[in-house]
Amino acid sequence: MIKNNKKELLGDYFERWIGVYKEGAIRKVTMDKYKLSLMWVKKLAPKMRLCDLDRVAYQKLLNDYAKEHERQTTIEQHFSC
Repeated sequence: MIKNNKKELLGDYFERWIGVYKEGAIRKVTMDKYKLSLMWVKKLAPKMRLCDLDRVAYQKLLNDYAKEHERQTTIEQHFSC
């Protein structure tokens, strides 16, 4: 069993989570959405550690994403994670 490392980056954790929980269990189009989400997490929060993620940090991440995307796209991105 892999234990969470307090210094693990959010993007690295999310990438590992996708591989463990979604790889082979979902359609390609859905996997592509997860990979796109991963790309944005790594772009917008490249140094954020998993242990630093809370409601406020997540909302800031969504707000930063929304600066470059339409409202509906932001809502869909939020609910796909």
